[in-house]
Amino acid sequence: MFTGITHSHHYIAYLLLLTAISTVAYAIYARMNNQSIGAAENKLSLITMILAHLQLLFGLILLVKTYGDATAANSMSDIMKDADLRRLVIEHPSTMILSVLLFTLGRMKFKRAEGDNNKRKALIRYMGLGLALMLAVTPWDKLF
Repeated sequence: MFTGITHSHHYIAYLLLLTAISTVAYAIYARMNNQSIGAAENKLSLITMILAHLQLLFGLILLVKTYGDATAANSMSDIMKDADLRRLVIEHPSTMILSVLLFTLGRMKFKRAEGDNNKRKALIRYMGLGLALMLAVTPWDKLF
């Protein structure tokens, strides 16, 4: 089961990157061309949010299962002194949680906003910022 969660966390990352980039890029493209809101933006933002939540769930399971013992054995000062451990246990999870929060806020603002322009602004702002945070802390050496 643990291997399946590890593989799921690895491969959902590719899908999440693809859908998040597609959502933000399509929103920018449609805003520049003054297109009306269509089903594509609604579905892309929904799929992005669902994948982000799945990725977060699998990531938190991996964090507790893999590093739960390491964090219990080490004090917080030991974790903060080790750059690799700090990145895996503190920086990556906390920034990804913030990224998922921004994806969720972007989807909520998109659904509740009035007018096409305001809906797209919500997608571009919140999902764009969430994507930027996600790209900043993605462990690229482990992804490829």
